[in-house]
Amino acid sequence: FGLSYEYMVTDNVGAAFAIGVPPTHTLTGTGILAPAGINPLATIKNWALPVLVKYHFRRWDSGFRPFVGGGVSYSWFTDETVTPQFQQALSLLLSSGATAVAPTTAKFGSKFSPIVSAGFTYPVAKAWGIVAELAYVPLKVTAKLQTYFGAGGVVASEGQLTVNPVVFHFGVRHTF
Repeated sequence: FGLSYEYMVTDNVGAAFAIGVPPTHTLTGTGILAPAGINPLATIKNWALPVLVKYHFRRWDSGFRPFVGGGVSYSWFTDETVTPQFQQALSLLLSSGATAVAPTTAKFGSKFSPIVSAGFTYPVAKAWGIVAELAYVPLKVTAKLQTYFGAGGVVASEGQLTVNPVVFHFGVRHTF
């Protein structure tokens, strides 16, 4: 579920932003983190605040109106949960096989990223219509892991998280 607002600066150019319920991503590893026994690695919720400038083709009263947009999105993450199988594998690796029970926590950075979109609006009544939009946000952030061993020992490690979501939005539009 999400809400978006677009202010039409001219008949064809609008400034838009959106917010919604964040999706939950299931993270899988590549390279040495690719084996099925340790995947998935974690789950996270991805919050984003996109701001776009959109260009609408055709006149405002012409019915079907395609548009393209571009802008910036600020993304951050919450509810980071490292899976037990990844915690066990990391514990064994970092302790050289001495223990498989050291817990690991994860924190993911926040970042501004570009966003591009394309879609259309279509009126169904005087002030009501539908909107469909496809957006792409290339996003790469740093994941900081901390594995806690007994007697206060902590091992910190980092990795890169690449989330390149393609987001589809279909909704109801109301014109004021």
